[in-house]
Amino acid sequence: MSAINLQINPMTSLFMKKSFPLFVICYLISQLACGQKTQPVRNEFMNTCSSGEKIHLFTDRNLYCAGETIFFTTSYSTIKELDFLTWSQVLYVELITWNGNKLAQLKLKLHQPGISGCIPIPDEIPTGNYYLRVYTKWMQNFSVYDYAYMPMKVVNPYKPLIEQGPENISVVRETVSGRLHRKIPTRAIACTTNKSTYNSGEKAEIDFHFNDKEASSSGSYYITISRAGTVDTTFTYFKADSLPGFERNQIIDHLPEINGITIHGRVYSQVSGTPVKFVPVYLSETRNGWYYAIYPTNEKGDFYFSLPDNMGKNDFFIQAEPADSLPVKIEIDNGFCTNPVNLPYIPFTLNEYEIALVHSMMINQQITDRFTAGINPLKDTRPEEIKQIPFYGSKRKIYQMADYIELPTLGEFLFELEYEAFAKISSGAGSYYSKGITAFSNYPPLLFIDNIHVGHDSRLLKLDLNRIERIEIIDKGYVAGNMKYSGLIAIYSKNRNFAGIDLRQNNTFFSYDLFSKPATACYPEKRSSGSRIPDKRNLVYWNPNIQLTAGSKTVISFDIPDTKGQYMIFVRSKNNPDISGSCYFTVN
Repeated sequence: MSAINLQINPMTSLFMKKSFPLFVICYLISQLACGQKTQPVRNEFMNTCSSGEKIHLFTDRNLYCAGETIFFTTSYSTIKELDFLTWSQVLYVELITWNGNKLAQLKLKLHQPGISGCIPIPDEIPTGNYYLRVYTKWMQNFSVYDYAYMPMKVVNPYKPLIEQGPENISVVRETVSGRLHRKIPTRAIACTTNKSTYNSGEKAEIDFHFNDKEASSSGSYYITISRAGTVDTTFTYFKADSLPGFERNQIIDHLPEINGITIHGRVYSQVSGTPVKFVPVYLSETRNGWYYAIYPTNEKGDFYFSLPDNMGKNDFFIQAEPADSLPVKIEIDNGFCTNPVNLPYIPFTLNEYEIALVHSMMINQQITDRFTAGINPLKDTRPEEIKQIPFYGSKRKIYQMADYIELPTLGEFLFELEYEAFAKISSGAGSYYSKGITAFSNYPPLLFIDNIHVGHDSRLLKLDLNRIERIEIIDKGYVAGNMKYSGLIAIYSKNRNFAGIDLRQNNTFFSYDLFSKPATACYPEKRSSGSRIPDKRNLVYWNPNIQLTAGSKTVISFDIPDTKGQYMIFVRSKNNPDISGSCYFTVN
């Protein structure tokens, strides 16, 4: 199995050292086939066809209005055989229907013992029962029913439709792929309020302590406070049943993302449709030029690029250079799971209490949206634009064309750069050489136009200089992938249109989602002291990571909202969902 490749620099050396154990394990795994006879191995996940990763998922509530935000937290662990490798570092989060239709998605930076985040519910989805699920890229090699799932109800007051289930509900109930396991959790945590009844705007204090010494467990917990009836305290986990004909994947298609988000794809021949192996693939980030790498496809035509930790939707350009110059097609995996899934379909119903509760929640949401329109940061998950330096760093020489006398072509300008580089044209082909004396003087420089690698294209030398804004040059030896260069020349056109050069051969532009907002941005709005804005929060308090210690009390405080009714305080262990506690208070 081929390695994930980065441009070679000091940081790449560190990556290569970290990744060596990974390839040993991936090689061993690639020799195994689930359900087939294999040589015995020590790793538990190899013997059982399990990913070796375990994720628990928890949410602030289980009843929402469309347009609200789901706050969630996870606990993540691996079996001991994977602990020393620093396994998956990317968590995939999706809101889906019972049959896997995707409604919202995001990617988060993952680490042990887990991560917290938030995901907005789309305004346009119909009323119905849905699932939030989380998983890693590595887990995609195994059963989709081993992911972590959380069922939830969503009500949309603006859509008269209800999410459609299967045509024959009775048949689906008999052949369902798993069960939602429910259990009355152990009430090992005592929850005590300083008052049983509050008025709007008061400050409430609550203390937590273990009331069962045998069940007490110091560690990480989450606390949620919301209207009574919005939290399902009995749901523990989803467990897949063994179904006839169900088989786990027998091929390892996805490498674990041990360094962050990876871009994986495959190169096919447009003539034969077969994968093209051992072809160099070039990937560039086009907006700021913060990333560039080369990766040769493996025997299956696959390529892998490991990206630095960046956020939001980014624009990329990818191209392949087959030796025979025949046309190829490049397919790119967006990272999210595409394996089919059929979860238990739950027909949507509301009892009398829930009808009144949902009516109040919808009014609260509309009032909140009216007063906070345009100022709620959770409504827009795009990060602020951050100016980044190009991948080749800041130690480069910059030549602004406006500062020099006008020459007819780019080739003539490069020739005039006495110490950095010069160019010559012979037999109609362009050639580039470094003028400076470096370890790689006999190699050509690495060439870019508008952050895209263009190779030694003779058309560059003939470009009209009045189309060029600036040129950036590194006049020292440079290594990218396994390619050596005498230096680097980056050309930037005035209109960011590649100065008119046609780049349509064996390449494509695409947008790719990287990490979403960090967990620090995922906290519900708090009431400002003295604010005249109505406090109509459906979620009053959310703490996804609070430490409770056996033998001592933990105290929290929060402001009481304006909406009258009964509220529930719920606390639960993230490592052992059976350990929890709850109490109630009323707002007059």
